[in-house]
Amino acid sequence: MSTNIDAGPRCLDWPTDPTAGSPLRGHRIPDVPVLVQSGELDTNTPIEQGRRAAAQFAHPIYGIVANAGHTPDVEPCGVAMGIDFIKRLKTNPNRCRHAGRPPRVVGRPPLHTAQLRAPGVRAPASVRRAILVALATLADERTAAAYSGMTGVIDALRGGTYVVAPDRVRFVGARVVTDATASGTLEIGPRSTRARLRLRGRGVRRSRLTLRTVRRTTRITGTVGRRHVDVRVTR
Repeated sequence: MSTNIDAGPRCLDWPTDPTAGSPLRGHRIPDVPVLVQSGELDTNTPIEQGRRAAAQFAHPIYGIVANAGHTPDVEPCGVAMGIDFIKRLKTNPNRCRHAGRPPRVVGRPPLHTAQLRAPGVRAPASVRRAILVALATLADERTAAAYSGMTGVIDALRGGTYVVAPDRVRFVGARVVTDATASGTLEIGPRSTRARLRLRGRGVRRSRLTLRTVRRTTRITGTVGRRHVDVRVTR
């Protein structure tokens, strides 16, 4: 669901500062025209908190931008509201109540390895599970990286991390299902990618797989338990 929410709980490990307080404490808030916007779908700073922020000012205009997330000011209607306010020092706070389109909501992702499904993967059950975990992990990393537009550390779906650089990714205990983890690397070239992953967990036999993708075809080689693997998957 694309709602401009950040890629993970970035602040959970920050140290607590016992001396921290409001920068406004002891100061009078200026009596000037103020526009405060909230995204209707913002879970970082919900609209209730936006109303409280606006209420600190003497003459606020509080506008909710429908179908927007944490950055309503970059949505077309939010931008138009801001420009109108700058020009006239007032604007219609309800002008964005019906803006945009609802985000596409995907189904709940599988919790366990046995729930992963992919057409065209024909192999013994243990090999198929390992292949599906590897493919799902690569898909999750690419989705998270594209969505956030970030390099650096990005959280995997159910735990672990992806350390993303422009042409290389490191997987650190990445978990897309609760009963398997993937660690290793992904090298991203101009025409192909190559991943080397180690899988472990209750839902999958210990595996070492290399996945080389050219266009829509991925060749998967390596071992799952004691089985040697050489499988091609086309999407």
